[in-house]
Amino acid sequence: MDPFSIALATVTLTTAVKDLAELVQKLERSVSKPAENIRNAEMLATEVRRTLDQLKQFCDEQEGILSNADDMKVALSDLIRDMESVYNKCSGIAPVTAMKKIDKFKATFGAWKNRNKVQSEIKELMNRVNRCYTQFMMFSIMRIEKRQVISTDTRAQTSNIIRNEISTTVSDERIIGFIGSNSATLSKLPPEIQMSSDLISDAYLRLQINTINALMEKLSSTASYPVEEPTGGYLLPFQTFPTFLVVASDRFILRNDVIMQALQIQTILQGDSASLSVQVGAGALRILAVHLLELDMYHESVLISTWAIKLFRTLVTSQPTTYLPYLSLSLSNLALAQARIDDDVNGALSSISESIDIGRSLQTPFASLDIKLLLPYALRISASMTSCERNSFKSLQEAEEAVHFFDNVIASSNLTNDALQTGKKLPEILDNSSSSAAHCHAQALHQLSPSSAVYHYAQSLQRFSTSLRKVGRFAQAFQTQQRALEILDFLVPFYPDHLDLERARALYQVLEDYLFGFRPPTDALPMSQELISIFGKYFEMDRQKYGTELCNALWQNAVLLERMGQYDNALLVWKEVTYLVQEANTDRLRFARALEKVSDTLRLLDRYDEAAISRRKLVDIYQTIHKAPSRLEAYAHYDIAYDLTLAGQFPEAIRRAQTCIIQCRTLAFQDPGQYKKYLAKGLCLLSSILFNANEYKQAFDESNEAFDLYQSIIQDTPFVYPKYVACIRLQMQISQFLDNETMSIERGQHLIHHSNELVKIFPNERDQTLIYATWIHSRNLERFDRLTEATVTIRGALEWYESVPADTPSTMEMHMQCLQQMAIVLEAQGYPERALGAFEEATNIGKKLSSHPDIVDLLPWTIANRAVSLFEVGRYSEALTASQDAVSVIRGTESANTFTLVWCLQVAFIVQQFTKTTEAAINGLQEAINLCRAGITAAKDLPAKLTRLVSLSGCLISMSQARADIGNEVEAMCLAQEGLDEIMKVKSTNPILPWRDVRSMHMDTLHNLSLRLASNNNLSRALDLITEAGTYYEQRAQARNGLYPQFAWILLSQGVLYCAAGRHEEGIEARSKLTDIQERLGVAFPKLARCVQLKLDREMERPSWLALVAKLDLHCNHQDVLPK
Repeated sequence: MDPFSIALATVTLTTAVKDLAELVQKLERSVSKPAENIRNAEMLATEVRRTLDQLKQFCDEQEGILSNADDMKVALSDLIRDMESVYNKCSGIAPVTAMKKIDKFKATFGAWKNRNKVQSEIKELMNRVNRCYTQFMMFSIMRIEKRQVISTDTRAQTSNIIRNEISTTVSDERIIGFIGSNSATLSKLPPEIQMSSDLISDAYLRLQINTINALMEKLSSTASYPVEEPTGGYLLPFQTFPTFLVVASDRFILRNDVIMQALQIQTILQGDSASLSVQVGAGALRILAVHLLELDMYHESVLISTWAIKLFRTLVTSQPTTYLPYLSLSLSNLALAQARIDDDVNGALSSISESIDIGRSLQTPFASLDIKLLLPYALRISASMTSCERNSFKSLQEAEEAVHFFDNVIASSNLTNDALQTGKKLPEILDNSSSSAAHCHAQALHQLSPSSAVYHYAQSLQRFSTSLRKVGRFAQAFQTQQRALEILDFLVPFYPDHLDLERARALYQVLEDYLFGFRPPTDALPMSQELISIFGKYFEMDRQKYGTELCNALWQNAVLLERMGQYDNALLVWKEVTYLVQEANTDRLRFARALEKVSDTLRLLDRYDEAAISRRKLVDIYQTIHKAPSRLEAYAHYDIAYDLTLAGQFPEAIRRAQTCIIQCRTLAFQDPGQYKKYLAKGLCLLSSILFNANEYKQAFDESNEAFDLYQSIIQDTPFVYPKYVACIRLQMQISQFLDNETMSIERGQHLIHHSNELVKIFPNERDQTLIYATWIHSRNLERFDRLTEATVTIRGALEWYESVPADTPSTMEMHMQCLQQMAIVLEAQGYPERALGAFEEATNIGKKLSSHPDIVDLLPWTIANRAVSLFEVGRYSEALTASQDAVSVIRGTESANTFTLVWCLQVAFIVQQFTKTTEAAINGLQEAINLCRAGITAAKDLPAKLTRLVSLSGCLISMSQARADIGNEVEAMCLAQEGLDEIMKVKSTNPILPWRDVRSMHMDTLHNLSLRLASNNNLSRALDLITEAGTYYEQRAQARNGLYPQFAWILLSQGVLYCAAGRHEEGIEARSKLTDIQERLGVAFPKLARCVQLKLDREMERPSWLALVAKLDLHCNHQDVLPK
């Protein structure tokens, strides 16, 4: 005996392991201090220590098995010796402490020179430690098997094949030969695999299966088998063993049993071939194949099943009645294993088809129920396979036949009257969701077969439910799945510890059907929580096997929480899903999907920055998986851009959208038919972001390309039409903010043409495309003062509604918008009475559906516009009523739009101040000002901020006039100046609103400020401002007659100020222009001329105007400054 063995004879295993642990700590410390040049050695030493810690823990757990293992002690002594050697070499590269420089240099140089050698030594040591650990585990496994063989026969079937004395020892040479005899072999495996006892056991079992296969091939070529009479278990009635009776927690024991079975079969096959029994061998191989299937070892199960079937075919030739059921069952199990192998679908279909044929032939009057059950069992398997092959109709037929099998069984059996009546009601049960009916049917079957029939019926119902779902019969699928769950619930009291996993899987599918809306989510949530509890229990037993199912249950729970609006709770569950997927699932795509759900929920919670951060991780994952542009990565960039847009981070959003487009272009170049639509969608997003970032021209160009792409694919891929419609609407929106008249108008005409073509294909999209495009185009024409064209355009839309009245909320809203646009154009043309008629018609339409979300905000806006129109034509009493109605309607609306409320309050002030209700008018106007200021502060985007600035300027003008009317000229002056400042912010902010569209508000602020300046003795600046305003209105009124009332008021003010400043000639000229306008309008537009006079009368009746005229004290008689 060598010295190490002699030493170990006096040393316990515990002591040896303890010494080893102390030594490895010294080794780690010896390499943990040197400089960067041996950092790799430090990392290797740390890995060695980690592995030895695991070895120590394993030895502690298996001390009863390993304590008397001298060969394991020798392995440890060898490892200690190797480790001491490495330690001595590592000590030479410890930090240098020599005092003399020359000694210090020599030591340092020597350490540097040996660094690669030391690193190599530690790496070899790590391989040695891994090998030792693996050897210990394998030894433990074999010793466990030996004890099991000696102590008991764990399965009754196994005892039938014990023919010779079986060796109960496995040599160390066999173990070492299996796990690898050199470090090079072991070093190829990653550490986490090297440490897996499951992997080692499975690999060892595969080795035994290959040995059995080789022995069977040898026997089949050399031996001949005599005809046998059935013996043993074949003389007993055929009986199947329900799989649900195998407890999942026994997987470890099952694997050890299967290893033992394999070793026993090998021993028999290696004996005298003359003593072998075909029937015993066939039975043993069939059982082994089933157990391999239960261990998810599909290739091995196929291998052994094939041999079992060959043997049963031999037996069937002489005794078909006895052996056909076993052949059918073996074929079904072979098909199950083949179906799990990706490249063997055809083989699986062939096997199960033969099994079905045999099952049909066995449906004789004298066959037992267990034999008859082979048919629905095979039909169920076949239905599953044909469904995977996308033959949904055949799958449904087979599943339905399997279910009806049980109806026939009950109808043809001698049951109690109650049970028989229940059985005859099967067709009714399938259409009845009553749980008592399913319970009675299960009870009837239970009288025939205490376990198998009821269980197979539940499984058949589940398969039928899945097949129904595949063909779109979701309601019937839901009812059938519920019934399957109720039948499993019936079996639970009989097998309390065996069915919870089967029941959980059935419950999961029921909850999947809940997501189709057959029941409210609140009903499903408790069941979902129960499901998580069940799978969670099994997950703790086998994290790898049940991690996916627990993940699916959590996924389902999160979706239910989202359906209930519990987004915070859903977010917590989604995060748990991501952690679980990372731990239990190597599928990176599934982890990416879970992470995407986290991001989506963050978006629902308005946590856009966090959503974008989460999605950046998605990009990294997809880049790792695909290594090239992919649709998933492209749309991860798309979603990041979308989230950043919502967060107002436009520059980075633009970059992300551009990255998405670059990837989509690459993909579209490779496969235009598939990826053009994705490129168009990306371009639309980029266009929308640019639009919100005030880059209108670039946004317009990008949207043009998107539109052209959709136009090119709409005929071949009509399902993209919603995106095409959205693209059309986006282009029309952008066209409203272009200062280039030609570009805006031509694009509008182009879009109307293509909208017309689209409506021919999708008539229901008329309002969302053609009418919408027509409405926006009319607004653009009106904006560029092409009023006649604007009228003709919008009239075309209104003529459609005359022939096809709007009858839905969305069409009624669009009809109201078109009527308002017609009113605005008519007012601009100088037809105030006709404009009033259009506003009134729009108001009447809105009142028909005043509470609908599509109408609720538009209606008060329309009523307020009607009030203004009534006011301008002099119908003051009606105007007052209408303005009060507008405020009342908007205040009665939940979550009222503050922008609409501001407009209604402003209109109410304009009307009320001339009905002498000044205090009420001022209070309402002050509320409007406060709302505008709050809206500017809270605005999440630039358009919202700018529109509120414009509204604020208008409110400040009105408040300035109100303060002037009560004699507070100082405050009126301040408010007038503030109004000008606010409108100038719009001009200086590169606005989303073109300056030309808000310039009239600018001129009104100048006019108001000029009057306040005049009242405060600053005629010089007042004249400068009013002259600028007059010039603008004089030019614009040439194209828009509707501006003449305001222009007339400016001319009147201008003439008075000129005369007050002594500039009488200019005062007379202004007055002459006013007179000329009134005369011309009196002839051409008499109703407009009346509106001009009404405007002048209202303004000249103002207390502030009367005070100003009195202060100026004109004596020239050039101006008529008092109302007639």
